[in-house]
Amino acid sequence: MIEKIHQNCPHPFDTYLDRLTNNIIIFYDNQQKILEFNQGFKKAVNIPEEKLYNQTLENIFTGNSMELLSFPTKENYNKFNLELDQNITIKKVEKEYICHIFKLENYYCLIGEDTGSEGEEVLNKISKLNNELSSITRELSKKNMKLEKANQRIKELSRKDSLTDLYNRRAFMEYFEKQLAQSQRHQHRLSLIIADIDDFKKINDTYGHSAGDDVLESLGQLLNQETRKEDMAARVGGEEFAILLTKTDTTNACNYAERFRQKLKSIKLESIPETVTLSFGITAIRPDDDLDSLYKRSDEALYKAKEAGKDRIEIIE
Repeated sequence: MIEKIHQNCPHPFDTYLDRLTNNIIIFYDNQQKILEFNQGFKKAVNIPEEKLYNQTLENIFTGNSMELLSFPTKENYNKFNLELDQNITIKKVEKEYICHIFKLENYYCLIGEDTGSEGEEVLNKISKLNNELSSITRELSKKNMKLEKANQRIKELSRKDSLTDLYNRRAFMEYFEKQLAQSQRHQHRLSLIIADIDDFKKINDTYGHSAGDDVLESLGQLLNQETRKEDMAARVGGEEFAILLTKTDTTNACNYAERFRQKLKSIKLESIPETVTLSFGITAIRPDDDLDSLYKRSDEALYKAKEAGKDRIEIIE
């Protein structure tokens, strides 16, 4: 019958039907009796092939979906969803199809694309895999954050003195060079303080190196408390410390040093019965300064403080 309808087709029509196995294709007449179908339709239903012929669509599709099958007389094409009755499907479940129905001369052609449970199952699997992937990604992100924090901590520790928790000499010189360049570029004030523990060798010789460590640790804690975020305090030698004060002149740097000198005297250590003191050398940036000249001038001021009796502040403008 199909061959007669499509006798002008250059190839056997059932060849096309067999190839289109992803869709269901049904030809039916005005009474909705099935005339022909493809392999996709045969695979979708649990009815022997010989019994499919002359079946009506209402025996194949559910009643609810058949109510949609009202073809307008003036139209030759329509589109809506139909559901195969679960009693005749291979998997005993309702299968829904997006159907295209064409009105031809003496019969109709229905082409349906499956949107049923297999697609949903695939989507569910994809959704589940996406959720698992998202979970793995979150865990990986957390681990990467922890690793990044650990690397930052390692980097920070490499720039810190382990005993005092102050920056070490290398980190201080890097920051010093950067701030010196910015100060000269923008004509900002910049002051440098070099401080040294008075008679530190005597403390170690008299009370032991553990007592000397107590002194260094206490000084580190106090310097960290007293130093602003934009400034930097560092342990640059055994008992020598450097404090870089940005946007600060020598008067305010001297006030900082004096405040620190007084607070240091209030610290009482069990390992050392006597008061620990510091000597301070202060200078500020000059137009022709480089890192070495500024540091050397502050060191000279410190030497003057030591020569003048220690536990004091000396300034070289």
